[in-house]
Parts: sequence; structure tokens; C-alpha cells
Amino acid sequence: MGVEPWRAAVGRTADLAQLALARGTGPLFSHLERAHPALAQRTRHEPFAARGETFVRMVGPFAKAAFVAKMLGTDGDLLRSAQPRRAPPAATSGGEVLFAGDALHSGSVAMLSDRLRARIAKAEAFVFNLEGTVGDRGHAIAPLQTRRGIRQLRDYARAPENPDWVSRFDAAALRQLASSCARVCASVANNHTLDDGPEGFARTVARAVAAGIQVVGDARRELGVATLDLGAHRVGLFAVTYGSNRGGADPSHLRFDGVPYRVERQRVEELVMSLRAKGASHIVALLHWGHEHEHHPTKEQRACADGLFEAGVSAIVGHHPHLLQPSEQHDGRWVSWSLGDFVGGDRTIWSRFAGMVSLRFGGHGRVEGELVPVVQAPFWEPQRTGLLSEAPWLERVVFRRHFATKMPAGGTP
Repeated sequence: MGVEPWRAAVGRTADLAQLALARGTGPLFSHLERAHPALAQRTRHEPFAARGETFVRMVGPFAKAAFVAKMLGTDGDLLRSAQPRRAPPAATSGGEVLFAGDALHSGSVAMLSDRLRARIAKAEAFVFNLEGTVGDRGHAIAPLQTRRGIRQLRDYARAPENPDWVSRFDAAALRQLASSCARVCASVANNHTLDDGPEGFARTVARAVAAGIQVVGDARRELGVATLDLGAHRVGLFAVTYGSNRGGADPSHLRFDGVPYRVERQRVEELVMSLRAKGASHIVALLHWGHEHEHHPTKEQRACADGLFEAGVSAIVGHHPHLLQPSEQHDGRWVSWSLGDFVGGDRTIWSRFAGMVSLRFGGHGRVEGELVPVVQAPFWEPQRTGLLSEAPWLERVVFRRHFATKMPAGGTP
């Protein structure tokens, strides 16, 4: 059954309005970050969550309005005149592991297109961030542009514990994701997996394992690490999050020591040593970090990444900002600062576009990769994620140029 023409027309108008808004808000937020970093911090909720506080209760109307404007308008690199980058060829040694970004419940079991599922099935393993709990009844966070999404945002501002703001998969939806590949691994270290409290987190881990998913990020069990065997190589995974929407100091997750982002070198070295002891030849850090609806990592994230690489990490795969940020490769190391939303989320014109990163692992701890662009359906259509070539014409035109600015760049990550 097709979408009513008026609904599609209204949706396209909203898309074009966001493109127009970006002409002002993109440069504005870039200037704010450079000239007034303390003021820019007031439009970011992550430091509040890391302290166990709530953004919507701690800041005034200006900061809230600025956050919504950033959500709808910033477009990062699209308005720049930079030359598109070309991705380096992927390494030929070792098996392929595909990493995706945030998977929030979408309200749909058939979340992936057939062509995307076929692409994922070619990999030896598939890793994604399970951005939510698992329960008997799924609950999707609605797109911001819908009446329900506006109501959810309004109610969350009134009561952060409101269950309307919970991202909850049902078992059928989780099994659908688990069936995408022969080996599937999910990170559960993020700000939504405690939405139903510690009991809900325990249930989430148990149901993921029952669905055949290998879990990484449950700090109650061996620091939450996991390993993937890929022929001659064993890849070790660990996951860290900036905090939880529900606050508190629950021990379920490994957390950053500071937000803006910092992690103690000794903690990382202990994680790396634990994975080396399990035979890992390569270490991949899955980091739930950054700031929502921003297109670039901060200087604190870059400093944190440098420390991780010095401590023995081979690659970093980030998520949480809901947007695809650049990837960088240098001297056999890889970092994807953010892969964006893989399934679900607010589905603005910017957050509908995301990426998967295909990593291959070679000798001497080397990692090389390439980006695979993916696009979610517009917010006025039933949720579905597919390859960029399957997207409607406007997404293809806008996102092909947008994607070119996110391709791997040389230089120290």
C-alpha cells in the first residue's frame, strides 16, 4: 500500500526546509565550536548524562532550542567545496567484518532491504550497536517530524523517566537482525540499554544470547569483551559508553572517565592485555561517544583515540551522534568516528543517511577498510534500511556528495 501523495509532499517540503536551514545553522555551529566552546557545550546533553543529570532539566529554553535547530539543520561538510576523497582498497588478507551503527527499534520487523541483507550475508561477521532494550512488546522512538515524535520530545522534557522515550525491541525484530549474517555481535554499551533498568538490561543480554547474538559491552562478565575468529586472525572487541539516559552508577557498562572524552591509559591496557591473553591479534574498540547531530569529532575525541592506539587498539568504530562522520586510516590503523543510525531514530534528512564499515585484518595488527553507504526510508514511509542505490532520487543526489566527504582520509587518526 503506497503513501498518500499529500503525506509525501509534506515530507519532501520538510526535507527541503532542512536543507535550507542548514545554510545558516551549519556555519553557525561550526563558528560556535571554534569561538565559544563553553557555549557549544551547553547544547550537548552527553556531559549531563555522564554526571547522572538530565539535559532537559538542567538547561534553559535557549539551549533546548539550539539543540533542536542543530538536530534539524546542521549539514556538516555538504556546503564545503572540498574535493571528494577516494577510499583506499580494502586489504586482501583476513575475513571481512561489517560494522554498523545504532539500531533502535523501528516498529517494523522487516527492517532491511533484500539487497542490504545479501550484502551483510557476504561478511564473515556483522557487528552493530543494540541501541535499546529487548522486551515482550517493542516500542519505537518516533521521528521528530511526526506528531507522535513531537509529543515524545515534549513529554520527555516534562518527565525524563517517561516510558515513551524508551527504545525497546521485541524478540521478533531482534531475531530479524540476528539472521542477517552467520555470526552476529551486538554492543550493549550505550545510553539506551538501561532504559528498563538493571533488570531490563539483564533481560536484554539474555534474549540477545538466545537469538544467537554474541554480546560485547556487558561489564558484569569478563569486562564485557568478546572475540571473533577469522581464519588466521582473532579479533578482540570491547565497548565503552559515555553514560546512560537513566543516570546513576550502574556497573553494567564500561564508561569513559571523562566527558568530553577521556579514558585512563591503564584501563585500556588492561582490556587489551585481557584480549591478547585470549589470543586476539587485533583489537577493535566500539565507542558510544561524540555529540548528537554533530558531523565531526571533537579535539577531546581525537586525543582519546590517540591514547587508545598507543595502548594497542587496532581500530575504533564509533556511534551515537546519529550522523555519519568521517573515517580515517593511517599506518594500518582505522577510525570511524561515527557510523550514524543503521535502523530507527529520528530520521531527519541527515540522520537517514549512514554507513557500514567493512574491515579486513592483516598481518602485524594492520587493519584496512572501506565504507558502504546505507539510507533509511523517509520518515513518512514505513521504516526500511537499504543501500544508497535503492534510495529515492533526492537522497541519492544529496547523499552521494555528502558521502564523498566522509570517505577515509589519510593522516593520523
